[in-house]
Amino acid sequence: MNEFVNRIKFRETTHQIAFCTEESLDALLDYNEPPRYKIENIIAELSVKLMQDHNISKIDAMTIVYNSDIFTQLSDENTGLYLKSWKDIYELLKYN
Repeated sequence: MNEFVNRIKFRETTHQIAFCTEESLDALLDYNEPPRYKIENIIAELSVKLMQDHNISKIDAMTIVYNSDIFTQLSDENTGLYLKSWKDIYELLKYN
């Protein structure tokens, strides 16, 4: 126990960053992910949100996502759409 206490004792000034919103934490978690992985995560989030909002099955939700113009744009890394939050992309999907 003494070794643990010695290791956590204050030694020098440090900087701390607090992530107080889901969006700020998402930005941190997504920072080093390759685009393909980010796109897959966005598709999963979109599907879950569609299931919740419309009380539909996972297959139906994924069919909507994969058949949308948003999916086409999201899959094209050159558009940079995958850099937006899934919530912003969901808003685009809703009105597409």
